[in-house]
Amino acid sequence: MLLDDEEVPYSIGECFVRVPREDAEQRLERAQDEARKEMKKLDNERNGVKSEMDDLKKILYAKFGNSINLDE
Repeated sequence: MLLDDEEVPYSIGECFVRVPREDAEQRLERAQDEARKEMKKLDNERNGVKSEMDDLKKILYAKFGNSINLDE
């Protein structure tokens, strides 16, 4: 078990630095929060692009009918 004052290796870039366990936990929590925010942002962006693609498909199918195939 880890003691409160024990130092643990923490990856910064390509190096491991020994930091207090509490500091490492705080850094990990911040990194997780940032990753969640980035995932949410990218998911929203993906949904917007998908919606735009669906709208464009409707327009193209209305114009060209079954003479084109836009399905994946």
